Amino acid sequence: MSSIRIFYGRSAEVKSRLQAALERGDDVSTLEVRETVLEDEIIDLIVELIWKGNVETVQLDDCGAYMNKQAIEMARALGNCKHVSLSEPTFLSKFFLERFLASATKLQTLRIQDLLLEEQVEALAKGLKSNKSLHTLDLSRSRIERMDILAQGIHENKSLKCIKLRSVGLHDDHMGAIVSSIRSHPTLVSLDLSFNHLRNLAPLGALLKGPDCRLIELSIGFQNLWQMPRTDITSVAEALKENKSIKVLGMPNNKLTDNDAALLT
Repeated sequence: MSSIRIFYGRSAEVKSRLQAALERGDDVSTLEVRETVLEDEIIDLIVELIWKGNVETVQLDDCGAYMNKQAIEMARALGNCKHVSLSEPTFLSKFFLERFLASATKLQTLRIQDLLLEEQVEALAKGLKSNKSLHTLDLSRSRIERMDILAQGIHENKSLKCIKLRSVGLHDDHMGAIVSSIRSHPTLVSLDLSFNHLRNLAPLGALLKGPDCRLIELSIGFQNLWQMPRTDITSVAEALKENKSIKVLGMPNNKLTDNDAALLT
């Protein structure tokens, strides 16, 4: 299997490379396109490549395109891929996301990085509620306007195993919705909340202490836990004494005190 990677590509160059791959019948498994304007003809070639080949991974970062018939076909084609990464307003619009997620019967990993406004979060949540194949949702470095709506989608999902919410601006007032959404999730085993602004760890302690907790790995590193007023980790430490599922607890660069370390041992 081969890969096609196009960075800052000119239209003629991109068309030539995609056409050549189709003509040779290349067995392309990975398609990565960055900082490239996707004209209609280029989108048609990408769609053809996905449908004709064995493309499993597609990454589209900062690629401009028009929301038209070709974009709809792209949404449907991406639903045939296993791993998709999107970072561009056109491909993260409500119109596109709804069609993409509705057709995503093989999707296992979805990475999104952008500002997600309410209607985009609604489309994502709707897709999460109905999708049965997605294992990993990575929204790291995104800004999510309505965390409560996202939490509803996660709550009704039945397939996710890993959620990554690194550096998404999470604050304590978001944690109630997040914890409620995953408290009894039937398949979720990994949660990454690193690089946020969590100070009150009590909701996470309650989650870990709950009888339905299935988490094996929890990452909450790089928080501002050492700033005043100092965060009390007692709730997490006490919960770990009863928790039977957690195997990995990541808390790097939180500058915990010796007393904190003693509580966690």
